[in-house]
Amino acid sequence: MEEEYLNALNLFPSLGPRKIASALEQLETPQRVWNAPAKELKLIPGWEKLAEDFVVGREKIDVREEWLNLKSRGITVLTLKHPEYPFRLKEIASPPPVLYLKGTLNEGEWFFSLVGSRRCTLYGKEIASWLSSELSRAGFTVVSGMALGIDTCAHSGALKNGRTVAVLGSGLEEIYPKKNLQLSEQITDNGALVSEFPVNTKPLAQNFPQRNRIISGMSMGTLVVEAPEKSGALITVDYALEQGREIFAVPANINSPYSKGCHKILKQGAKLVENLQDILEELPVECRIIEAGTSKNSSGDGKAGLLQEEKYLLSFIPFQALHVDQIIQKSGFSSSKVGNLLLHLELKGQVKQLPGKYFLKS
Repeated sequence: MEEEYLNALNLFPSLGPRKIASALEQLETPQRVWNAPAKELKLIPGWEKLAEDFVVGREKIDVREEWLNLKSRGITVLTLKHPEYPFRLKEIASPPPVLYLKGTLNEGEWFFSLVGSRRCTLYGKEIASWLSSELSRAGFTVVSGMALGIDTCAHSGALKNGRTVAVLGSGLEEIYPKKNLQLSEQITDNGALVSEFPVNTKPLAQNFPQRNRIISGMSMGTLVVEAPEKSGALITVDYALEQGREIFAVPANINSPYSKGCHKILKQGAKLVENLQDILEELPVECRIIEAGTSKNSSGDGKAGLLQEEKYLLSFIPFQALHVDQIIQKSGFSSSKVGNLLLHLELKGQVKQLPGKYFLKS
């Protein structure tokens, strides 16, 4: 019954988490708030100007029907008292009184967020996919916002080894962007779609900064992979700082506009990340569950099985696309020798070939 009335209260955009919390503090139960007369509601801080509109508006809402509609769509409603409600999210200022959920959240689950820009480089995509895959392999559930670019790579990378959660800036029946509809279905099967907005809420611009506080709030830490100076990912960082979470960032080309935001927060004290171990070192001891040498850039990165010439050539290939002619020039080897070595490195999983004879570390 309490969940039904909380859902009904959440259908009013003019209320929001703070006003709902204020009303519950005064009247104790969602049902009492819902049924209270306007004169009583006006006594609640923040309700003075909206009480009468609320009383008129609630007459148009059938509480039970709205609840059954959610159930028919396979949507779970998590309140602050629900055991699956992310426990770290309860600690933030004004946590969402209601979370709508498709998929599953597990009690005590370790959440770690990875965010970045929609506009990003191939380097950023590769790093986001790799680090999110490493995080999920380590037992974390990777949280992001399902936007195009870095967010999409974060979710896709996590799904290779485990679970991921997408926090939406729209309702669960309004998947955005539409290009990620198939990805959203995969996430539902191996994690969850989460939103604080009623299920038919459109992806309005003002919703996305608000949802960012959930991404950081439910997570142990937040990692930024590629973000310009005015990126929405930095809003997530601001929330994470307010919430006392650990902040991490991946460095990149100092001349790239896509990395200015990352370099800015690194200067301000964010932890520089080159591999999974850099993240684990800043988290509670119980999270450090990966044996030394298993992360990609550690001493056990798979290079032990390479020939000396293969190791030498690999040292010239970055985590961003480089044309074969540039590799030949840098290494000093002949074109035939470079071609042969690249073939062996590709077979050993050390490099990836892209269209146009471009190569990068894999």
